[in-house]
Amino acid sequence: MSNHIVVAVADCIRQYIPEISFGITAVTLMLAGPIINRTVKQLSRSLHWLLRYAIFIMLCTVVYGFLSQAIYRSLRIWFVNLDNMMLDLWVCVIYLGLAWFAKRQHEI
Repeated sequence: MSNHIVVAVADCIRQYIPEISFGITAVTLMLAGPIINRTVKQLSRSLHWLLRYAIFIMLCTVVYGFLSQAIYRSLRIWFVNLDNMMLDLWVCVIYLGLAWFAKRQHEI
């Protein structure tokens, strides 16, 4: 009975692996973005304002673009290669971890 439930949930998750990977990527970047921005701002505080703007533009285009693709592709490949029980477990653990992190940052 419990194995049937695990298989049914995993089959449902497998149908939506791209969407789930995208959702996890979006939430991760949304939660990590302010921390990354704050760190870059502190590191570039002594620089000329024009250089700080250029750094911010590079951060948004290159770093966030790279991170979004890297996280998405890695999750998608990893989820496809997991067996049913591990897929169910890891999707739940990742979403619970993101929810805990969001709660800790007072986002929820």
